[in-house]
Amino acid sequence: MKTLYLLTAFLCCTYSIGQSLAAPTEYPVFVDVVGAGDLQQSVSSGSDTKASTGAGIIFERYFGTIDEANGEGTKNFIQTLEVELVINIASTSDSIIAQFNEAGKFTNRRDFGNFILYPIGKKQSMYFNSNLYFGNYDDFFSKVISGINVRILTSNNSWKYQESIIDMGVLSFRAGIFHEFIPDNYRLHNGRAKYSIFLGANYSYRGIIGDISSDGNREFRQNVLGSDETNFSGLEFNLGFRLANLRFELQIPSFRNKNSISGLTDTQFLYSVRFIGGFPLKINLNESN
Repeated sequence: MKTLYLLTAFLCCTYSIGQSLAAPTEYPVFVDVVGAGDLQQSVSSGSDTKASTGAGIIFERYFGTIDEANGEGTKNFIQTLEVELVINIASTSDSIIAQFNEAGKFTNRRDFGNFILYPIGKKQSMYFNSNLYFGNYDDFFSKVISGINVRILTSNNSWKYQESIIDMGVLSFRAGIFHEFIPDNYRLHNGRAKYSIFLGANYSYRGIIGDISSDGNREFRQNVLGSDETNFSGLEFNLGFRLANLRFELQIPSFRNKNSISGLTDTQFLYSVRFIGGFPLKINLNESN
């Protein structure tokens, strides 16, 4: 329910921002049709690296003038809106199978927890990321808090434990503030982001959804994870940089639960490398057109 409230608040905020998207601008609105590749690894997962590919769109809009971008930046409350949506739909199935050693000990429980931590798989997945940059309307506030980030990931999977196979999915959500270290006159090029070094603090949530979340599968969750909980929340810090189409990010989520879950709870470390390339479309909203 808490996540639903957060999503509703974000959608209302996005709607209010959208009311001004048709306003005249000296910069074009950029819409890119892209292909994306994602390499991600949890430090605690050892040598296994998850990889996915997909296609989607990137939307970028700068709300100031050219003179403001080349000088001290816009005095508007909103400076830049960036939205990225990538969907991966593959025909191959994706599953995690419980493994046991000769003594009957469950040896790969961490793989299940890691999938909840970062739900990117080879089957179906969706990646949504949005950055809202504030303008230089207030000297103190805008120097400390550069903007707001919202990210949503979701993916499905099949889990097998002994003779039981259950379809499931994971919803990952985070929302928070960030500080941008690169000045706007270097970060932006012709009204769109090119470079970035940022540090963020976020509320982070993971939810287990699908067939596995039903009460009838409580025992299955207990066997696989060591806990029958389906919702996990906590703080997440992140540090990253962007160089044109290359993005690198280190994430440090910390979830607490009454029962510790390997690869998910306590403090974890994630790093990801994303490469995005596509075909840009420019939409000019200048008053003279």
